This record gives sequence, C-alpha cells and structure tokens, in this order.
Amino acid sequence: MPSPDLLAQSARLPDGRLLGYAEFGDRAGVPFLFFHGEPGSRLSGDLLASHARACGVRLIAVDRPGFGLSTFQAGRTRANWPADVEHLADMLDLDRFGVIGWSAGGPYALACGAAIPHRVRAVGVLAGVGRLGNFDPAMVKGLLRIRPGGNLDDLPEVMARAWTRTRAAAGSGVEAAQESAGTIAAGMREAMRDGPAGVLHELRLLARSWEFDPTTIAGVPVRFWHGKADAVVPARHTRRLAAQLPGSQATFYPAAGHVSLLTVHGGEILRELLRASA
Repeated sequence: MPSPDLLAQSARLPDGRLLGYAEFGDRAGVPFLFFHGEPGSRLSGDLLASHARACGVRLIAVDRPGFGLSTFQAGRTRANWPADVEHLADMLDLDRFGVIGWSAGGPYALACGAAIPHRVRAVGVLAGVGRLGNFDPAMVKGLLRIRPGGNLDDLPEVMARAWTRTRAAAGSGVEAAQESAGTIAAGMREAMRDGPAGVLHELRLLARSWEFDPTTIAGVPVRFWHGKADAVVPARHTRRLAAQLPGSQATFYPAAGHVSLLTVHGGEILRELLRASA
C-alpha cells in the first residue's frame, strides 16, 4: 500500500464539492484514472498497484460522489461524471489520460470516452456491469442489506467473500483473489465511511438505463476484459456490449473471476491499454 498521504487526497471542484482520490503505481508513469465498483472506493485501486508499478502506469483511483472522501451529490447520473473527471485532471495537470472502470465502474469509463474524447487516451472496462440484474443474485441480496440505520458491520467482509468467489478450479488464480479479500473489504468499508447514501444512490442508478449512449464513442480505443469464471457479473454482459461498439476489442479469460481478472491479469491488461493509447 502507498504512503497514507497518497491514499487520502482530495480536490475541490468548482461547485464546492470534494472529490477523493488515491495514487498507486509509478507516479512518473502514464496516467490512468481508475473507477471502483459498487460498493467500493478509491482504495480498490490497490488491486492493480503492483501491476501499475511494473508497467509504468500512474493509477489514480477516484471516489464517486457520496463514496469515501467524495461529497454526496443529490440527483447525479453517470452522465455527470465526465465533468468531475475533467476538473480533477485539470487540477492534476493531466492533459490526456486513460480511464479504467471495474465492475459498476465500467459505465463511468465509457461515459468519459463518449463525453470527453479529446482528453481520453483509451477506455478499459474490466468485468463491467450495466444494470443491477447483471449481478449474481447472492450479490444483489448483500447489496439490498444496505439501508440507512442498518447494521452494516459485517457487510464488507461478507461481500468481499462473495466478490472473490469464482467458478474456476484451485490453482487458476482463485488463491490470488482470496488474498485480496481484505483490500476489497477495506474499500467497501471506506465507501460508507460517512453513511450509505452514495452507495444507495448508485443502486438506484444500476436499476436504470444509462443516461448516455456508449455507441457514440469515436476516436478513442475501447477494450473490454471479463473472466468466464466470474461468479459475480456474468461475462455475457460484456459480450453483448462489446458487440454494440464498432472497433472495440474484448478478451475473455477462461479461469478468471471478478477479482482475479485484476490481480492475475492486471499486467497484461495495463500493457494492452498502454499500447492502445500510444
């Protein structure tokens, strides 16, 4: 894990809200912004940290509004996200950058590709999900436990175990995913540090259609990755979405799960994004 000062940074947006972020990998490397899942936070970026260091990537993991250090934004949609990202990039003196969305963060990466193509070098979607119905039923059951005033003490650990479940056999990355359960739980706990309002709002968004059209992305390389052994988000969603985006490329790893996609294959994914963004 990087030093604490790199894990708890925030930027003040023009409307006064704070946007929390953490930095991983090579601070002199090619910048990529990482968008977490649901629930999750900037701390989830640690799942790719060692790969980012090895590949020369400066990974900037950002809390969405109402998660972690980011101020809640009533009524926000996924289409609002690119403006926040662009403001953060300006504050960090980033002219152009790549974006990576994991799980429920996938649509946010695509939204950036559609809205600010002049800033985005490449879009990577890792085990992306578009609607709540694409989640595994056990995962949905855990998410529905989240409510104001509810007892959420054990929920991060319960959900972390669900995220690290995989349909793959032992020895194919399962162990690497299970070792990351603590990182995932910490990210989920941080997501709700000031209460579950942001997480609940995200659940409502997951139940609705996207507020932007990903098929309008032009001039930006789009890459999808998904594990066929993913027990949280079925790979069929990525197949369907990739087929709708002309020029996009999709890679499916037979034994990868929702987490081992990052922990085992993160290096290959980052290297491909670097090639695509060159």
